[in-house]
Amino acid sequence: LFKRLFLISILVFIFVMSNMNGESSTNSSNFIMMILYRIYRNFSLMDYEVFLSLYHGFIREFAHFIEFLVLGIALYINGIDWFKNKIIIKSFIIGLIYAISDEIHQLFVLNRAFEIKDILIDSFGVIVGIILVYLVINLWKKKCYLEKRH
Repeated sequence: LFKRLFLISILVFIFVMSNMNGESSTNSSNFIMMILYRIYRNFSLMDYEVFLSLYHGFIREFAHFIEFLVLGIALYINGIDWFKNKIIIKSFIIGLIYAISDEIHQLFVLNRAFEIKDILIDSFGVIVGIILVYLVINLWKKKCYLEKRH
């Protein structure tokens, strides 16, 4: 049950974030940027406007990556129950379809746009999430196997 709720939660979160109009999305990003700037200014004398111009795009793209990395984790964890084989490929395909549908969804949201670049970033996040879970599970299985042998 927890695995399903985790997956549904990240799907809903991505949908809600994509459903924000351009102004709300920018305000949300700027709020995060202000928090990051307050942390950053402890180490630098950089002006906020310079900080914003340098890092705003990166932070937005990184947010896409992280959202879909979490989606990749949730898809793989659920895919273990759903698929008998090719869990990585099937989980990735579902994540890719969601990334594409997310960008299509943004076509219908005020001041938002469909961007191929975002699909690529989202897809990369999905595959990194899937691979992370795959590696953790297999390392854990290996550790349990080795412990049983001793």
